[in-house]
Amino acid sequence: MAGLQVIAIDKKKLLLIAAAIVIIIAAAWAGYTIVHASTPVRIGVLLALTGDVEFREPLEWAKDTINSQGGVGGRKVELVYKDTSSGNITALAQELLNDDSIRIVIGPENSDEVFALAPSFIAKRKVLISPTATSGDIIRAFGKKGYIWRTTQGDAAQVKVILSILKEKGARRVALLATNNTYGRTFYDWFGFFATEYGIDTPYIRQFDEGSPTLEADVKQALKTDPDYLVAACWPEDAATIKRIIDTSGSRTRLFLTDASAQPALIERLGTAAGGLEGTNPAADPTTGFVEAYEQKFGHRPADFAAPTYDALLIAAFTEARQDRAPFESLADSVYQVVQG
Repeated sequence: MAGLQVIAIDKKKLLLIAAAIVIIIAAAWAGYTIVHASTPVRIGVLLALTGDVEFREPLEWAKDTINSQGGVGGRKVELVYKDTSSGNITALAQELLNDDSIRIVIGPENSDEVFALAPSFIAKRKVLISPTATSGDIIRAFGKKGYIWRTTQGDAAQVKVILSILKEKGARRVALLATNNTYGRTFYDWFGFFATEYGIDTPYIRQFDEGSPTLEADVKQALKTDPDYLVAACWPEDAATIKRIIDTSGSRTRLFLTDASAQPALIERLGTAAGGLEGTNPAADPTTGFVEAYEQKFGHRPADFAAPTYDALLIAAFTEARQDRAPFESLADSVYQVVQG
């Protein structure tokens, strides 16, 4: 039988080895800290930089405000813009997904884009914060994952606001035409429910495809039900078509627009025919002083979604700051802690 070999362990040497390992780890951590402190916090921006909504101005203001107050633990915030108005959004999103220095992206602009991009961001454990996507389906589809966020209210809230406004105006019968996409679906799903709560009759509720050749027939069918108002949840192009059809019909029905169509592009399309349009648009909480501060800074009122765009960058910066303090916490948990406090 082979004998057992006894290995003598020198405790003093073992302690020296352990101490050396600790020193190496400490030195490596110190080196990482020095490099980390000199690295900017890079936040991706996946939005249209030309068009009806001004995104760059509030983002640059938020960035400058953060950096003037010391940045994120002494690190400067740097915005990496990907202009979706001049490039393919899927390809631009992939560039941000492939960039390991970027963990949080502000955008995209609409709900359909969020649905298209969300799975890729969740798979890469990167955070997407949209300042403008309002579909109620977003939270139901991705809320539990923790990587998809928005800083504007959902469309279910907008439905309630619209109906409360129309109720105050004395409307008793209100029809709805909603575009057949992620944005319009929330209006289609919730309009009748909330209308019942407000005691408003809804004689006609219908979805239609963008640019549909049957839109004129849909509008005329809605007008046959003689509603006090026709609510249009769609983009400016279709809203302009609906307005022209109502004007030429001689109907007493008035048009009420949701935030998606109440844009400068609609005014450009309609010209003087835009007179008398009614609708809802997002606005900053008046108690925050955001509008006054914005006017003082830029000399004009903030554009639609300026406040939620500003807030999106603040959330991104606070999340990065929390990650510095809790590096082993998941990015999704860090956003949750920042938002929920």
